[in-house]
Amino acid sequence: MDSELAVLAASGATTLVSLMVTDSWTHARELVGRYLTRTGTDPDTFDDLQDTRPRLLAADSTEREWTAREVGRRYGDRLR
Repeated sequence: MDSELAVLAASGATTLVSLMVTDSWTHARELVGRYLTRTGTDPDTFDDLQDTRPRLLAADSTEREWTAREVGRRYGDRLR
């Protein structure tokens, strides 16, 4: 069961990172923020979500790929 949960969390994190660079981000950010608040996640997590999107958008193509992987890993851990 833990491996299935890890795969699900990784998939969710990848989707989250993908949404950060689209116009759907505003709505997704609110939904993720509410979820993280209900799960007792550190309050700074929502601020981190706010700060991450501009970093992704400002990165060049090579840097964006690395940043997206790093953010995906970080949020995969948080979602797990």
